[in-house]
Amino acid sequence: MSMPRVFREKPIPLLLTLLLLAPAMAAERSAAPAPDRPTTGIGRLSAGTGAPHLPPAAEIDPDPARAGRNGADGAPRHRIEAFRTVARFLDLDQAQRAEWKELLAQLRRQTAPLREEVHRARAALRAALDASEPDAATLGNLLLEAREKKTAIAAARRRYQEDFRRLLDGEQTRRLEAIDSAARLARLLPAFRATALIAPSPRRPRR
Repeated sequence: MSMPRVFREKPIPLLLTLLLLAPAMAAERSAAPAPDRPTTGIGRLSAGTGAPHLPPAAEIDPDPARAGRNGADGAPRHRIEAFRTVARFLDLDQAQRAEWKELLAQLRRQTAPLREEVHRARAALRAALDASEPDAATLGNLLLEAREKKTAIAAARRRYQEDFRRLLDGEQTRRLEAIDSAARLARLLPAFRATALIAPSPRRPRR
């Protein structure tokens, strides 16, 4: 792999610039962590009545026959299926589904322009790094801009999740907490598989 021009021609100034920006870059990666949530869902399930019973399938889209690659509202098919799966598992009624749809639409309206701004800032950062004489102030401003937008996206997601939880009753909240706990435990599986403490992942059949 060839070394970028800026590294060949200006190695010392660029290294100093990156060293100065390292704290900001590290902060960007760790900005706005997800809020702590209860992790007692699986414990309750194992000590209680077992895994939640999935309710009968219920249609989410009022006219699912209209949904091809996209749904009635132009949503990608995979998002419609994800919506239905969650709604069935949590046993959401029609009013909850309608309110949730509005929360999702609001989240996308808020985050779509922010994502575009993050992409623009990253493209500008790449161009600034490729300049014959990278400017530390410009690089720092672009990193901070991207970080601010990502922080705003994370804040919008937290508000959305909090608003969604307010729609749920006690049993639905318990089911959501069980999924949250399962997601946290899933992150540990590769380490346990790598140390042969649990069975390896099943092999996918070859096509």
